[in-house]
Amino acid sequence: MVVRVLFFIVVAVVLAMAWFGGWIPRALGMDEQGADSTPARPHGLASNQLVVAGLRFRSSEEQVFQAIGRPDVASPPRYDPSLGDSVSNWQYDGILVLMKDHGVVKVHCSATRCASANGVAVGDSRDKVIRTYGSPRTIESADEKELLRYSGTVAECSLNFTIKDGSVSTIDLVCDGS
Repeated sequence: MVVRVLFFIVVAVVLAMAWFGGWIPRALGMDEQGADSTPARPHGLASNQLVVAGLRFRSSEEQVFQAIGRPDVASPPRYDPSLGDSVSNWQYDGILVLMKDHGVVKVHCSATRCASANGVAVGDSRDKVIRTYGSPRTIESADEKELLRYSGTVAECSLNFTIKDGSVSTIDLVCDGS
């Protein structure tokens, strides 16, 4: 009987030392106050993931030239009321870049050479997009196409994949330009 009581006292002391010493809370993924310390999953894509064909939001003209060359056609600057500023369209074979204040605000890619920073390219399967980026923030369907929209954590940007017949037909980087 005395042995059992001593055994339970020793077990209680060891458990108390483990708890207050932080061993058990850390093992359970809790901080010292008992709150869950598991890293939070980010809500949206990081800025280094918001890349198409080597271009990101606010890439400079020089960075565009380095990534995809000089445009085949560059429109003269025109006022865009949705962005509240002058913009210019730079056209390439299968790529359209919208420039504002000498920086990228939108990229539309339908060329097979277009890929995201995480390696999803035009022509890849819908399943590869989901495996790479997870569930999209929104899914829109129209005209036998599906738009998978992944929001960014900064600058009101999104990375959008248009799916047609089960494959990526276009990749768009869209930012509000502010």
